[in-house]
Amino acid sequence: MSGNSAGPGSSGARPDRRWLKWGLGAVVVVAVGIGLASMLGSSYPPLSDIVDTQNDTSGVAEPVDGTDLSKVTLQPEAVEHLGIVTAPVATAKYGSKQKLTIPYQALFYDPTGDTWAYAVVGDREYLRQHVTVETVAGDTVVLKEGPKAGTEVVVQGVDELYGTEVGVEEE
Repeated sequence: MSGNSAGPGSSGARPDRRWLKWGLGAVVVVAVGIGLASMLGSSYPPLSDIVDTQNDTSGVAEPVDGTDLSKVTLQPEAVEHLGIVTAPVATAKYGSKQKLTIPYQALFYDPTGDTWAYAVVGDREYLRQHVTVETVAGDTVVLKEGPKAGTEVVVQGVDELYGTEVGVEEE
């Protein structure tokens, strides 16, 4: 028998080093797992330690009498920070009739599945308005009912307005 450590019954071939590869792989996996566990286990400060949530005046939601809705008013810096973008409600011929249309990005589904769009109702003021969808054609929503033609609706920042309106808070 030569100095080959391939094991009993070996025919002198190269030693089997699969155990070495698997062993090193296992060590790497364990090391990465320990690193991730230590990172995930570390505590991050709560959002309230970073942002003054009690005195946050970036947006205010005021209840609208007789409805379950609230008008959202944003500070100028919040409009810029959120990147609020609007587009007008348009009309287009659909079939033989003129129909209201909005960009698909303006369409918002609430948790119950109702469809809405945020209309601009004043300077930095937004109000969620119910829309009834007839069909979606690409990036355009054809409405059965909705805000009148020419009304500006929010196409970017919709989710943030909804969070401000319903009071999404840190858990």
